[in-house]
This record gives sequence, structure tokens and C-alpha cells, in this order.
Amino acid sequence: MKKDSLTNKAYLQIKEMIISNLLEPGEIINEAALQELLHIGRTPIHEALLRLSVEQFVTIIPRKGIEICKFSPKIVHAIFNARLIIEPNTLRRTHSMLDVDWLIKMRKNFAAINENKTLSDMDGLREYIRFDTEFHSTIVTVLDNPYLSTLVDNYMNQITAITIAVTKLSNHSYTANEDHLLVIDHILAGNVEEACTALEDHICRCHVDVINTYLTAY
Repeated sequence: MKKDSLTNKAYLQIKEMIISNLLEPGEIINEAALQELLHIGRTPIHEALLRLSVEQFVTIIPRKGIEICKFSPKIVHAIFNARLIIEPNTLRRTHSMLDVDWLIKMRKNFAAINENKTLSDMDGLREYIRFDTEFHSTIVTVLDNPYLSTLVDNYMNQITAITIAVTKLSNHSYTANEDHLLVIDHILAGNVEEACTALEDHICRCHVDVINTYLTAY
């Protein structure tokens, strides 16, 4: 396998381990252990970690190892401030581009989570995260702008890691699921500004949840 392919393979596998909290915030790892675990050579592992460092998933500490990022207050604020700027303003442009059948399907998915009250267990949380990521990402990616899509993909992955860590640390489950129903209902009804306002409120609530749970745990 070519080096670039191995680097990308290592990048994706390590990133998934971070997102799923198999590698937990604050944990120190080293390249040799990752080489043995993933059966990938030193250079692809090193290059993958450099890429993850740029994306702020890890911090490379000379003569000590690789620290899984704890997502400092500065990073968390930056993520949610970016969301507040990007998502509602993008929705004003993309609301008419969103497939109605897809919106109805997403509404059913979110409604089922509320009805089944599954957010309190890890399997239910993972399902919610999958729907949440698809919903927020599609609002932006429907524009087919690779720069915005890459940015959104990166911060949604970071939010996934934060959300799973919050649950493990505090047994906290988000109640923001109902916000999605409100946003979708407004989009389907053609109430664009109401949908954007509901989306802004949702992002702000999630921001507060993270500050009050994840950050205080550290």
C-alpha cells in the first residue's frame, strides 16, 4: 500500500479512536504503541498525528508523547462561535435546497428518539449523534462548497468527541433533540427566519451544556 494511503488509513483510525473516546481526553500515547496497535509503520503514523495536531485533536509534546486534546474553553468557544456564524446564515441560503423527503425522514428519526427516551444510554446517544451530525452537516454541505464542508466535518467530529466524553464523565444526556423538530417544522412551513432563530437558540443551548458539563469536569 502506498505511503499516502497508509497515512490516510492511520489518520482515519486514530481520529475514530479519539471521536469514540477509545483514546480519552488528556490521555498520553506514543507513536510506537500506535504502530503496534494499528500495524502501520512509523512514517504514516507520524504524518497522521501531525495532521490531527493541525485539526486540534492531539497535542504533540516533545520527549513526552502525544496528548489527546481536552478541548480547552478557547477551543470550545471557537467551535460554537463558528457554528453560530456558519449554520444559521447558511440555512438562509440552503433551506429551499434541502430535500423535503429527507427533512421528513430526519424529523421522524429525532421524534423517535424523544418517544423512546433513548438519550440516557450510550447506544441511544450514538444514534442521536449520527442523526445530529447528518442534519447539521447537510445544512451546509448541500451548498457543495468543499471549504465549508471540510470545516463543518472537522468541528462536528470534535463535537462528537466532546459529547461522548460529557456522557462518560457526568452521565449527562442532551435534551436539545426537541430543537431539531422545531427547526425542521419551520423549514417545512417555509418560515425561514423562525428556522434560523431556532437553530441559533439550539447552538447556544448546546454551547452552554458543554461549558457546564465537560469543562467543569476538568
